[in-house]
Amino acid sequence: MLFLSLCACLPTAAQKESVNKLLFESKTRGSSRTIEINSKEVIFDKNGTKTNYKIKPEEWERMLLVTDLIPLNEIADMKSPTSKRLSDRALHSKIVIETTDKTYSSQTFDDLHPPKPLLELMKFLIQLDEDYHHGGELFFD
Repeated sequence: MLFLSLCACLPTAAQKESVNKLLFESKTRGSSRTIEINSKEVIFDKNGTKTNYKIKPEEWERMLLVTDLIPLNEIADMKSPTSKRLSDRALHSKIVIETTDKTYSSQTFDDLHPPKPLLELMKFLIQLDEDYHHGGELFFD
């Protein structure tokens, strides 16, 4: 009986929030980059030029696994490890994670240098760029 009551307290997959969309924005005067990811596609927007790709199921699953490691309720309070963006030496970047229940947005951070809890997600985005732009102009140049 004790085992059953303990198991009832553990969260199940159905109790967890489901991620619907991920957005990475990075901009400064005269330059902007956005990556939007949902279960159907990846959209790269570099200075207003959009390129859409059908997302591979394994990439969507990987994104879900990586976002599952992030404490979403804490994302707005995560501090940037650097501050070059404050003097225009880096792009102002942020990550937005949309779930079925709520939208979570990070504070701005320098270009590709997010707070530590978002680092694996940033690595995923950089790898995604390399996967879709192999042999071509990289989004993160």
